[in-house]
Amino acid sequence: MKIKKIKYILLVLLLIFTTIAPIHAENKYVYDNANRFRYLSESLEQLSQNFYEQYNINIVIVSVENNQSDFNLGEYANQLYQENFGETDGVVYAINFSNGSDYGKYMNAFGNAGQYLNNCNNMDALITGHDKVENIVYKIQLIVYQMSLIIDNVEPSRNIVDMANILNSEQTSQLEQKITQVINNCQMDVVILTTCLNNGKSMVDFADDYYDENDYGIDLRKSGLILVLSLQDNEWYISTSGAAIDTFSDWGIEYLGKVMKPSLVDRNFYQAFEDFVSYTEKFNVQAVTDKPYDRYNQGDLPNLDVDEEVVFDNQDNSEPKTKMDSNKRILISLGAGLVIGFIISFIRMGKLNTKKSVKNANEYVKENSFKLTKSNDLYLYQTVTKRARPKYEDNNHSTSSYHKTTSSTHRSSSGRTHGGGGGKF
Repeated sequence: MKIKKIKYILLVLLLIFTTIAPIHAENKYVYDNANRFRYLSESLEQLSQNFYEQYNINIVIVSVENNQSDFNLGEYANQLYQENFGETDGVVYAINFSNGSDYGKYMNAFGNAGQYLNNCNNMDALITGHDKVENIVYKIQLIVYQMSLIIDNVEPSRNIVDMANILNSEQTSQLEQKITQVINNCQMDVVILTTCLNNGKSMVDFADDYYDENDYGIDLRKSGLILVLSLQDNEWYISTSGAAIDTFSDWGIEYLGKVMKPSLVDRNFYQAFEDFVSYTEKFNVQAVTDKPYDRYNQGDLPNLDVDEEVVFDNQDNSEPKTKMDSNKRILISLGAGLVIGFIISFIRMGKLNTKKSVKNANEYVKENSFKLTKSNDLYLYQTVTKRARPKYEDNNHSTSSYHKTTSSTHRSSSGRTHGGGGGKF
């Protein structure tokens, strides 16, 4: 009997570790020896993988924490790269976190990658000791993005910022032409931004700040919108400003999310962006010629019966709520392993028990010895669910004043007013 119990325990442990194993798969491009990148390692790995698929160049990112006087960060980084990638084309970025606020930084190119790296910003100038880890890895992403522009021999696009490297140069050019047409026709700025890292910010703050800090927007109201696609947590967010707040209500942003989601799920990002630009123009034309599209004015829009959970703003300054770090994933895996293991154990242990329960006690009661003399029903509680009936009254109010009430707004860190909403895919 004891031997069988031991077997059950071993089976449970095996299931647990089998479930956890995929989480700790070894990274190919990220070597976080200092354990500083933590949950960001996966995003950095995605950044490097995307870059390699586009340009066949390795991007290797290394962290160490070594305060020995004879330690040479450059020698260590070069040796690590050559041991794993030989002399193939690539770049290694290494950071030594042991020197307090004065981080040791090193980057070097191998093979043909050297001709591109020389024109990129130097890590020493870009990364300072005051940067948090989230800022450091985001700045590494900026360097990698700059390198992609040099390889493609193109000037950075103002309205398509593909830091995640999920579009090729031809797709970027085609989208840029479509966006330029929308801007000219609708007098509203349109921006698409992709990223693998959010610079330590929530999607709301990241989108708002990027729009404000890069001086997007047309007219005095800074009218326009930006679509941010983040591969850090597979999220999208649309931030609106100026006239775009009126044009794209909460319902309108939710609708755009429904339009894009099938393509986002299929990782067909170009198609998702193309749909976004197309419907952006459609919403603008509708707002100029008639009332903006809304829940009560859907016009000729295709009916999309898809439930989409959309977050419209984040007023607090807490950490991003959608961040799913490795600790949470481990807990989920442990729970899954335990549940599966115990189910199997109980099934097998049940076979050892020859006793069987009966559905009622009649078999244990002497025949004709039980008589029911009194019974009654006891009322416990009731549940009433109330739902407000949607009302829409057109009392000749202006289109702008009505649709402002259907767009959630908030203040960005710069103090400007933004609308917006987003979701996951």
